[in-house]
Amino acid sequence: RQLRASQERLHDIARLVSDWIWETDRALSLTYLSERVIEGTGRHPRTLLGRPFAELFCDPLPPFAESGEPVPQPFRDLEARVLHSDGSARIFRLSGVPVYAEDSGAFLGFRGTAQDITDSRLRERALQESRDLAERASRAKSEFLATVSHELRTPLNAIIGFSEIMVAESFGPMGNATYRGYVGDILHSGQHLLQVINDILDVSKIEAGRLEIDDKEVDSREVAASALRFVCERAGQWRVELETDLPEDLPHILADERALKQVLLNVLSNAIKFTAEGGSVKLSARLDDNGDFLFVVADSGIGMTPEEIEIALKPFGQ
Repeated sequence: RQLRASQERLHDIARLVSDWIWETDRALSLTYLSERVIEGTGRHPRTLLGRPFAELFCDPLPPFAESGEPVPQPFRDLEARVLHSDGSARIFRLSGVPVYAEDSGAFLGFRGTAQDITDSRLRERALQESRDLAERASRAKSEFLATVSHELRTPLNAIIGFSEIMVAESFGPMGNATYRGYVGDILHSGQHLLQVINDILDVSKIEAGRLEIDDKEVDSREVAASALRFVCERAGQWRVELETDLPEDLPHILADERALKQVLLNVLSNAIKFTAEGGSVKLSARLDDNGDFLFVVADSGIGMTPEEIEIALKPFGQ
C-alpha cells in the first residue's frame, strides 16, 4: 500500500507540474519520461524509452554528449533545442542530478526535469528587438535634430547680426520709426528662435548622454534678474503679479549659468501659465540652515496633487 501510494503521488506530480520529468540509466538511455513530454516533443514516452537521452536534442548537451564514461555531476538550467514532431524547434531548460545505488553507492544514471521556455525566449527576443528599434529611432531623431539645428543657426546668426547693426544704426539713421520697430521685432524674434534651437540641441545632447556642464562662478541675483526679464512681459499679458525676494547679500554660486537660467525660465513660465488672472508668482533666493543655496518659485495657481507631481517627474509625463 505504501509503494502504491508513493507511485500515485509521483504520477500526480509528474502530471501536474509544467516541466516534464525524465530518468536515464548508467548508459544515459531513457528509462522514464512523464506524459508531459508529449506537449514538448509531440512524441509519446513509449516511443522514446531506451533511446539515448542526447538524441532528443539538436544541440550538444554536456554531460550527455561527452564520449566515454559520463560525469556524474548535478547540473542546472542547461538550454537546448528539441525538434518537435511537427518540424518546429522548441527550447528547453534542463536540470538533473546523478542517482546512486543505496547499498553500494554505484552510479545508476540521472534524474531531472525539462522546462519548455520557447515562448519566454520569443518574448524576450521580441522585447529586445523593440528596444533596439526604439533606440535606433531615438538616435536617428536626435541626429536629425542636431543636424537641422546646426543648419538653421548659420543663417539665423546672420539675421541677428544684421538686425543688431540696424537697431544700433551703425551706418546712419534709419529714417523711419516704424522700420526701427520692425527691425527690433526681427531681432527679438531671431534671438528667441535661436534660444529654441539651442534648447533642441541641448535635448539632443541630453538624450545622447553628451551634455557638458560648464560650471563657473556666477552672480545668483543677476541670473534671477535675467530670468525675470524674460517672463515679465508674459506676466503682464496674463495680469499676473511678479514678486521677488532677492537679498543684496546673496552669494555668488558655482553653476552653469545658461542651464540654471533655463531651469528658472521653465519653472517661472509654468507658474505664470497656471496662475489665474489677478494671482501672483514670487521668485526668492536664500541660504538655508544647512548652508545650501535655494531658488524658490511660489505661485497662487492651481497647484498639483502628489500623484500629479509623480507623473510630471517621469519622462514625457504631463
